[in-house]
Amino acid sequence: MSRNLAKDIAEGGRGRFRQRAKSSKDWKGAGEALFIATCYAEGIEGVGQDTEEAAIWYRRASIAGSSEAHVHLGAAYGAGNGVIQSWKTAVEWFGKSAAQENASAQYVLATCYSSGKGVTKDESKALALYRLAAAHHDSGNPEAYASVCCAQNALGDCYNHSTHGVTRNNIHAMEVYLEAAESNSGPALMNCFEHYLNGTCGFQRDFILAIKYLRDAAVQEHGNALHLIQNIVCESRVCMACGKPKATRKCARCCKYRYCNASCQMVAWKHPIASHKLRCQGAHSPRGNQDASPFTSRACSSGANLESTFMAE
Repeated sequence: MSRNLAKDIAEGGRGRFRQRAKSSKDWKGAGEALFIATCYAEGIEGVGQDTEEAAIWYRRASIAGSSEAHVHLGAAYGAGNGVIQSWKTAVEWFGKSAAQENASAQYVLATCYSSGKGVTKDESKALALYRLAAAHHDSGNPEAYASVCCAQNALGDCYNHSTHGVTRNNIHAMEVYLEAAESNSGPALMNCFEHYLNGTCGFQRDFILAIKYLRDAAVQEHGNALHLIQNIVCESRVCMACGKPKATRKCARCCKYRYCNASCQMVAWKHPIASHKLRCQGAHSPRGNQDASPFTSRACSSGANLESTFMAE
């Protein structure tokens, strides 16, 4: 991207921007064309939002060989943004990107084959694509991060519920869920929470670990995780070791966690993975304030505040 072209964009000269982009060599590069498409798609850098113009530039970036542009163009056809809506065409573009080993395209294409959207339903192809997308977990590509996590979680669901032609395998499902949870995948974190809570899918029941994964999901602001942990800690006042409600004993250091008795507190204190000793926020909660709540009205409003006040490890 030349400085002059970037200056034209920043100044908001839409006519000049379009004329210069078409007349210069800049747009011929996939990266530059993709940047221009993003400007139009999101209405940034002084360019007004225009989905039709964005689709044009995504197509130019695709012609130049950008696998990411293939994905965006496929998404545009899927949603009908700037082009005539067509899932069949969307799948074609997703397929081109997937052939270039783009994890996002592989995952989206897998969901298309799984649901039969724009293509004949084929669960075996969907499974193969889920596996390909999940295999990018160690690629270090931040753009593929979310799709890789979703693919891992989808694989776990396949093994857990015996779908897509695979035999139920709780051990394999557990391994995939835990691997996805390590990447802070919201759905995987919630799956780990539910399985540790209920002792299902090969997980040994462990309320302390269940709460750990629920807290992590709340930090990611996933689904109803924040509401659940508010209910558990603030309203139901459950024992943070065994899960029984109406626990009366509080941690003397942080005044946040509750326990049934000293035995439960010791279990939580010495837990090998999620020890309360390692995250006890006693330094931030005066002992005299026995009614101190881990949630303030401000903390309950966002995951960022929540992480700083209660979720910090």
